[in-house]
Amino acid sequence: MNINMNEHTERFKKVYANLPEAEKKITIVIIDGKNINWEQANKEITNKTELSSKIIEKLISQEII
Repeated sequence: MNINMNEHTERFKKVYANLPEAEKKITIVIIDGKNINWEQANKEITNKTELSSKIIEKLISQEII
Protein backbone atom coordinates (compact mmCIF):
# COMPACT_ATOMS: atom_id res chain seq x y z
CA MET A 1 0.00 0.00 0.00
CA ASN A 2 1.46 3.34 -1.05
CA ILE A 3 0.34 5.87 1.54
CA ASN A 4 1.27 9.40 2.51
CA MET A 5 2.33 8.84 6.13
CA ASN A 6 2.26 12.54 7.03
CA GLU A 7 -1.30 12.97 5.81
CA HIS A 8 -2.55 9.86 7.57
CA THR A 9 -0.60 10.61 10.74
CA GLU A 10 -2.37 13.97 10.91
CA ARG A 11 -5.74 12.25 10.40
CA PHE A 12 -4.89 9.80 13.18
CA LYS A 13 -3.87 12.63 15.54
CA LYS A 14 -7.15 14.49 14.93
CA VAL A 15 -9.23 11.39 15.68
CA TYR A 16 -7.11 10.51 18.71
CA ALA A 17 -7.34 14.02 20.16
CA ASN A 18 -11.14 13.90 20.11
CA LEU A 19 -11.51 10.51 21.83
CA PRO A 20 -12.70 10.24 25.42
CA GLU A 21 -9.98 8.91 27.76
CA ALA A 22 -11.79 5.60 28.33
CA GLU A 23 -12.01 4.99 24.57
CA LYS A 24 -8.24 5.28 24.21
CA LYS A 25 -7.80 1.97 26.05
CA ILE A 26 -9.96 0.01 23.58
CA THR A 27 -8.22 -2.29 21.10
CA ILE A 28 -8.42 -0.89 17.58
CA VAL A 29 -6.20 -3.28 15.60
CA ILE A 30 -4.44 -6.59 16.02
CA ILE A 31 -0.99 -6.84 14.47
CA ASP A 32 1.13 -9.97 14.66
CA GLY A 33 -1.19 -11.33 17.35
CA LYS A 34 -0.84 -8.23 19.55
CA ASN A 35 -3.80 -6.08 20.53
CA ILE A 36 -3.05 -2.41 19.88
CA ASN A 37 -5.19 0.23 21.58
CA TRP A 38 -5.39 3.94 20.73
CA GLU A 39 -2.77 4.88 23.35
CA GLN A 40 -0.26 2.32 22.08
CA ALA A 41 -0.95 3.32 18.50
CA ASN A 42 -0.37 6.96 19.38
CA LYS A 43 3.00 6.16 20.98
CA GLU A 44 4.11 4.10 17.97
CA ILE A 45 2.96 6.72 15.46
CA THR A 46 4.44 9.62 17.43
CA ASN A 47 7.80 7.82 17.61
CA LYS A 48 7.59 6.82 13.91
CA THR A 49 8.43 3.20 14.68
CA GLU A 50 8.40 0.39 12.15
CA LEU A 51 5.11 -0.76 13.65
CA SER A 52 3.52 2.66 13.08
CA SER A 53 3.18 2.15 9.33
CA LYS A 54 1.45 -1.20 9.90
CA ILE A 55 -0.94 0.47 12.33
CA ILE A 56 -1.72 3.29 9.89
CA GLU A 57 -2.31 0.80 7.06
CA LYS A 58 -4.71 -1.25 9.21
CA LEU A 59 -6.62 1.84 10.35
CA ILE A 60 -6.99 2.97 6.75
CA SER A 61 -8.12 -0.45 5.52
CA GLN A 62 -10.71 -0.60 8.32
CA GLU A 63 -11.81 2.96 7.49
CA ILE A 64 -11.10 4.13 11.04
CA ILE A 65 -9.05 7.06 9.74
